[in-house]
Amino acid sequence: MNPRELIEAYGLKVDQELRDWFTSFRAPMLPYFFAEYHLGWRDEHLNDCRAPQGKMLRPLLVLLTYQVFQEDFSRILPFAAACELYHNHTLVFDDIQDGDKFRRDRPTVWNLWGIGQGVNTGLVLGYLSQIFILKLREKKFSDDKIFSLLEAFNEMTLELAEGQSLDLDFETREKVSPEEYLVMIGKKTGALIGVCTFGGAFLSQDDAHLAQKFKQFGRKLGTAMQIRDDLVGIWGETKDSGKEPGQDLWRRKKTFPVLKAMSFLSGENLNFVKDYYASNTAPSKEIIQKIVKIFDDAGVREQVVENADYYLREAFDLLQQSVNHQQKALDSLLNFSKHAFEAIGTLRQPVPKS
Repeated sequence: MNPRELIEAYGLKVDQELRDWFTSFRAPMLPYFFAEYHLGWRDEHLNDCRAPQGKMLRPLLVLLTYQVFQEDFSRILPFAAACELYHNHTLVFDDIQDGDKFRRDRPTVWNLWGIGQGVNTGLVLGYLSQIFILKLREKKFSDDKIFSLLEAFNEMTLELAEGQSLDLDFETREKVSPEEYLVMIGKKTGALIGVCTFGGAFLSQDDAHLAQKFKQFGRKLGTAMQIRDDLVGIWGETKDSGKEPGQDLWRRKKTFPVLKAMSFLSGENLNFVKDYYASNTAPSKEIIQKIVKIFDDAGVREQVVENADYYLREAFDLLQQSVNHQQKALDSLLNFSKHAFEAIGTLRQPVPKS
């Protein structure tokens, strides 16, 4: 199957795993209705619907990693669902902390029902991820396997919280280095993707060292994808990414391209960018265009593209050097990973330097 066929076929399996629990076990109470709204299953009036859902990147990485060693992924569906639930847990809290009123062209949970209900919905999704991991007992995995996986999963949750704390701290810090930013996204983005690929490998075979290689692969892939997302946030084609040109600059987000630029710009150009980020005045189209031109003339875009491609190559090389069997299944995992990286968005054609 090509990546798009995988997303449809495997995504439906994960979606059904989630729906079965909500249909059979959850009480008819608001926290679950709000969670179902966030997952795209209910509308603003809490009636059944089919709204746009997430890309299912994380659960698909679980399943494809598992298939490198075992063909039938049905045993691991609870863990794939757990990773999707925890990802959505983080999104609900991100919306609150960032003050975002819309996600996937719909009002966010907190925007509709208040911060308190938003926090509660995020907690429900997070707690459910633990319950789904414990459902692996029904699939005849050993208690030792499940408890070891729970330990790795909970270590990830702490690391992700560390990354989110750093991200919030960076918003008010005057000086943040590109190296500090890479540490932050390694925790905030890389940790969850790393535990997805770790879990798929850990539950499918008994070589703990090899499972750690898959974890490193996921972390590097997550870092590459976040840098790519940062590129799209400044230079992305709107029709592909859904982001307005320079969106991250309009919001004064200190993303990797911005921090990279600040690390080597000098003189008037550096002062212009620093003054903009330190100011509370409303941005204008002219200011954003000038900053983009400063970045383009300084070669920021090219450098950041190289950084994203570097982490992607590192991720792929790691697995290609560590796995010497099941080449077809490994290729499926790597092809899907490359598709997910590229699907983040297309970059606009570079403007010729002046």
